[in-house]
Amino acid sequence: MAEQKTSTGMPIVEGATIDALLGRYTGRTSSDWTEYLNVVRGRMVTENPELVRYSNQILGYFPPKIRDEVAQVIIEIYAALESQTSDDLLRRQLGE
Repeated sequence: MAEQKTSTGMPIVEGATIDALLGRYTGRTSSDWTEYLNVVRGRMVTENPELVRYSNQILGYFPPKIRDEVAQVIIEIYAALESQTSDDLLRRQLGE
């Protein structure tokens, strides 16, 4: 499928990308998924610190007992956007 972007230039995440991302961890332990999300979180902190700061600010609006879950959702969405961006880059390099 051709690379698709939103009207603001963000990648549109395809179902195939989500399936591939989740498929890498199907049948594995939850600690494998957690390790992967920790790697993604590390990249967010290093490469996108303002987004992390903003995410932390947003987390402050949630009750403390659900902040960890909300933070995980943020990281998983970031992981999906990263995966789609990587897929799009690979397709461009392959001339698709």
